[in-house]
Amino acid sequence: PSARDRVYLSLYRGTDAFGAAITAPRPIGEDRADVGLGWGNLTGSLRATRVRSPRAFGARTLAASDYRFDVGVDIEDGAGTDEAQFARARYRSGIRDLAATADLDLTLGDHTVRLGGRAGLHRFTPSALSLTGEAAPGALPVDTLLGARPTTGVDAALSAEDEWRATDRLTLGLGLRASLYATGGAVYPSVEPRLAASLRKSDRVALKASTIGRISWSRATVGRSASRRSSSTGRTG
Repeated sequence: PSARDRVYLSLYRGTDAFGAAITAPRPIGEDRADVGLGWGNLTGSLRATRVRSPRAFGARTLAASDYRFDVGVDIEDGAGTDEAQFARARYRSGIRDLAATADLDLTLGDHTVRLGGRAGLHRFTPSALSLTGEAAPGALPVDTLLGARPTTGVDAALSAEDEWRATDRLTLGLGLRASLYATGGAVYPSVEPRLAASLRKSDRVALKASTIGRISWSRATVGRSASRRSSSTGRTG
């Protein structure tokens, strides 16, 4: 690395938990229930920037996150007796993300050109229910897992934008973004043209307008192919 390079590292971890214990006495023994709710996120990013020239600036970023959600219930009937029965239920879900991005800003006279690209990997665990238990003596124990089928998705995108300072007061922007998302044997590409304008009336007043179009379709990559096209336009001002 040189004086033109900068490296940034950030880490974050957050964990929250809630729990409650309930006890109901019996003539012999007692019934117990423990309820727990927990969730948390671990995320981090590594970013490297470089001033390539007085007119060029580049940045690369690698980011990852791991989010988990957990609900648990433990029930024991007749605790402290020979006839005690125990049951446990756990519900878990989570999302893991890994993404890499690269950006390049170029200043070319009255034009500022921004180029970018990204790729991401996503792993979803929408639900996993675990049931375990010990019944009365002589009965079969329970040990069951429901769900727990992770789903993986991949996304990628490329973008280009030109910001033109037409006059001291008028700035025009033209851009294009192409992206795709793939999961479950299907691919969903889309193209988004963008147009923006900014007119500075005074040092304190400026008028801005922008529009974004979207053309998207889907195609199955496994089995019979199917395609669908749609388009939409949004405006903000």
